[in-house]
Amino acid sequence: MTTTATRPLHLHTLDSLCADLIAGLSVGVGDDGSTFQLKSSMARGVLFWYTKNKTRWAANVQTTDVEAIVDAALALPASHHPAAHVSRPDSPRIFSLASIQAHQFAGLHHAGTTQAKPNDFAFNIESGVTLFEGYNGCGKTSLINSIIWALTGEVLRPQRPPESGSKDFDFEVDEVATHAAPPVVPLPDPTLESLTAQAIPVNTWVELVFEDQDKQRYRVRRSLRRVARNTLKEEVSGLDEMGLDPISTRVGTTIPGILPYVQVGSTSALGKAVSELTGMAPLVQLANHANKAKKKIDGDLTKIKRSELEGSDEAYIVTRSDLLDLIHQHTLAIDEEAVPLPSDDACLETKLDQLASELEMLKTSGLDHAKQVLGDTFDAQDERQRSDLMKSIAPALNAVGKLGTLPSIARLGGLTKLSDDEAAPVRDFIAAVRKEAEELVEIAAEPNKAARVRLYARVATWIREHPGLQDENSCAICGHSLIDVVDEITGLKIKDHINGAAKEGDYAGQTFTAWANHAIGQITTRLPVAIAAEVRRDLSASPTSLLRQAVVDELFLDTAFIGSLALLKQSVAEACDHSLASFPKFNFTASPELGGGRAELKTLNQLIYRVERALAYPAWRKHATLARNSFMSEVVGQEATAERETVPSSLMGLLQKLQAVVVVVN
Repeated sequence: MTTTATRPLHLHTLDSLCADLIAGLSVGVGDDGSTFQLKSSMARGVLFWYTKNKTRWAANVQTTDVEAIVDAALALPASHHPAAHVSRPDSPRIFSLASIQAHQFAGLHHAGTTQAKPNDFAFNIESGVTLFEGYNGCGKTSLINSIIWALTGEVLRPQRPPESGSKDFDFEVDEVATHAAPPVVPLPDPTLESLTAQAIPVNTWVELVFEDQDKQRYRVRRSLRRVARNTLKEEVSGLDEMGLDPISTRVGTTIPGILPYVQVGSTSALGKAVSELTGMAPLVQLANHANKAKKKIDGDLTKIKRSELEGSDEAYIVTRSDLLDLIHQHTLAIDEEAVPLPSDDACLETKLDQLASELEMLKTSGLDHAKQVLGDTFDAQDERQRSDLMKSIAPALNAVGKLGTLPSIARLGGLTKLSDDEAAPVRDFIAAVRKEAEELVEIAAEPNKAARVRLYARVATWIREHPGLQDENSCAICGHSLIDVVDEITGLKIKDHINGAAKEGDYAGQTFTAWANHAIGQITTRLPVAIAAEVRRDLSASPTSLLRQAVVDELFLDTAFIGSLALLKQSVAEACDHSLASFPKFNFTASPELGGGRAELKTLNQLIYRVERALAYPAWRKHATLARNSFMSEVVGQEATAERETVPSSLMGLLQKLQAVVVVVN
């Protein structure tokens, strides 16, 4: 059975003393039962900061330290307190060490290699007295150190006081490379395995088993591992379950190691010696640092903060005046007394919170007017919708002003602005292609005649490639005279056949597929940029479809329109459809297909259809100018100028209404 009691100071370690004081517990400080307690939460907060920043105890007092201490005094310290520091057994207990087990502990093991580590050290202690005997360096001190480290986290080192076992020290290998390792880890042997890391891997643990007078066993384990960023992580378990006074683990372990380094010659020296033995000596450093910090707080820091406070008050007064002007300007139902003056009144923050709530309610009320534009679906009570609306309007207006950058508007602009000078060469070439197609169809109607024509076309091509053979009265192949020689199949003079093929080019001698591929290439290279981009896809049924696609679909994909402003899409779509219905029709009649719909000419016919359809867009634009201007003004909206106003029902007009609401609310 255990009971909660005040622990005397001499049974504390430094850590347990700080933990008890931070938790608000009392500490026994005299034989008469007197106690000491940090009753102030501010004092406990400051001590909590010091326990988290032990490296600052012996350092100079920095401004950052002082500010952090002030912040800590205003914050509540951690309330968690280990149970072992609160509960103590009713009657004394005697613990005997029953066994020791260690893994990769310096002096008990060699480091081995990555692939081969020595077996764990294990030793069971029998009843009675246990003696260890051995030569210097055989591991006697290391065995004691493993026990001390498991209990305290410290190790004994020759010619120096006990030190932490979880801090790296540097060592050299072959006077070339410097590496880091904690003192509880066996140093690696570079002759067995080269060291590749600056900080050697660590995986060390010691486990002790104690047995009390009732034969109940307690397992105490301390481990040390190298983790991320070469940090050493120490973990301990089992000590709290034993219910020991914190100082107990130091009495027979580290305190004997400190004795050679303390001197006793006077009362004050005796006190210092005791504080060093019990580990309380750093409290003197803490007290000195705290006293210096207090002086800095009372002096420079107070002056600085007072100056900052005066500056804040001045800025607050200016802001308060601006706020009151806005309240009067918009006749808001807020009394001037509701906007407090700067003061030290503890209720000031409460008053400001109340004012903020009132303003937020007015903001919500003001944003209710947005429903007139966005519809009842918009909920001004919804913070997410309010916030999105307020941040989206400016980007949305910017997007509407840059409508010309939308893909469909860019396509429509490129097609409708095509000039006659750009279109004429394309039309003329397509007409020539149609004529060639008619001649090829005529030739193909008579197979024998077609074969003869292809033959003469090839001969004409060969003659053209050999200029020295150009004699129209003689055969370039056999040299015979061609005067009045008639082809018995076609009924025409051979000389006329060859001369005609030379004038027409070699298309007459090509198959439909070869000729069509050649024609496609020739047409494509002659196309203006705007049309060249369109021949790879079908155009919309009407130019107005591109207008609708831009305004209703592409514009509302902008991030400004995907939140609260998405509610505008339906009304914009309805206005768009109503306006586009007044546009002149797109009159386009497709030309007859080449070759009567021959399969070999399908791709060519598709290309010509798309090109001729695109060439019809400029003519439509001339007839649609008035309708287009009306669409841009009434549906999209235009910035107001000296000559015109923004149509209120247009998209830009609706956004400007919402912007006006937001400006008033802000």
